[in-house]
Amino acid sequence: MLFTQGDMKILQLIRKLIRLEFDEPIQLRDRDVLNQISKYGAKSSSDRINHLLDQILGGERKVGTDKAETLKVYRGTKIDCTAESSLNQETRKKPLRVYRGQVVN
Repeated sequence: MLFTQGDMKILQLIRKLIRLEFDEPIQLRDRDVLNQISKYGAKSSSDRINHLLDQILGGERKVGTDKAETLKVYRGTKIDCTAESSLNQETRKKPLRVYRGQVVN
């Protein structure tokens, strides 16, 4: 399972909280890291671990809602950033890589 950057930050925080409470290190490279964390979350008396665990497992977090609901504010005026990002993605090209005056792939 691949995690986003925000999910990785939450996982790091959960790891730190579990290490403080149970004195057990959890490795993120393990395949069953979510199972280990959920077991410690069930044993934990901390509500913060359970709340963060719900965010990771999808209790409160839904894929794609972050980008659709974000609005940029420019001088007090709300700007729809989804239209701008789609235009930027269409016009964005792969940058040329130049090494010693030669274009390389």
